[in-house]
Order: sequence, then C-alpha cells, then structure tokens
Amino acid sequence: MRLFCAALILVLAVGVRVATAAPLQKLPTLTLVSSTGEAVTDVQLPVPGKWLLIYLSGETKGDRNLLNMLQGLQELATGEKVTLVVAGAKQGELDNLIKKNEKLLMFRWLGDADRSAAKALQLAGSATVMGMNGPAIGWTVAGTGKDKKVLRSQLVDWVK
Repeated sequence: MRLFCAALILVLAVGVRVATAAPLQKLPTLTLVSSTGEAVTDVQLPVPGKWLLIYLSGETKGDRNLLNMLQGLQELATGEKVTLVVAGAKQGELDNLIKKNEKLLMFRWLGDADRSAAKALQLAGSATVMGMNGPAIGWTVAGTGKDKKVLRSQLVDWVK
C-alpha cells in the first residue's frame, strides 16, 4: 500500500511538472497604430521580461472598469510594462481616449483600427489582459471579474 501511494504521488508530481512546462504561445503577426499614426508590429511590442498587453474592446463598461482599476495601481506607475490596445480606434479616436484617461499617459497606447489584432489573438470582445513574457503569451484573462482584488494582485505580481 505504501509503495502504491508513493508511486501515485510521484506520478501526480511528474504530471503537474509536465503541465507547467508547456511552451508559451508566441504573439501572432500584428500591425497596430500608435497615437502619432506610426505602424507598430508585433516584433516591436515586447519588452524584456514580464509585461502586460491589455486589449480594450472600445468604450464598454468592462473597459472603463479595467482602466479605472489600472489608475489605482501605483506598482504599474512607470508604465514601461503595460501596453494598451484599443479595438477600432483610429488615430483621432485613440487620442480622445488617451485624453479621457490622463492618469494612464505613462502606458503605451495603440489602436487596432480594423480589429485584425483581436482576430489574430482570438479575443472574444471583452476587455482582455494578457500576461506576456517577452514575445510569448503566458496567460489571458477576459473581463475584470467580480473580485477585482484578484485581478489587481495578478497584474502586479506578474510584472514585479
């Protein structure tokens, strides 16, 4: 019986180890637009280490909730580890959204005018946060959920 239990624990431990060792998904080919009208490709997006790619579907309640939550995160205040992508936003529309969110000027803002990035990333339409590790997607969370403390903690812990 002890041998069986020890073998079962070993199998479970190895199984968990294999599951966590799965390769990360690479960013697909993307072309976005900066607030100055310059094209930004997927190759130009990554920063070294862990960072956040946040896709906003427009001016929805979920987007507003996420943007409000980001304003309160002092741990992200440097902004270098956060990129916001706004669906359907052309240059002028992106500028207006940036002006509405002055406390988030430190973040990199990009537009996905034709929504091709959402399709390439296979996003469902709600505000989506992706935990990135260099050019690879480590995890994805759609929406803010009911307990925003959990998401806040996840965002801050990821970029530390």
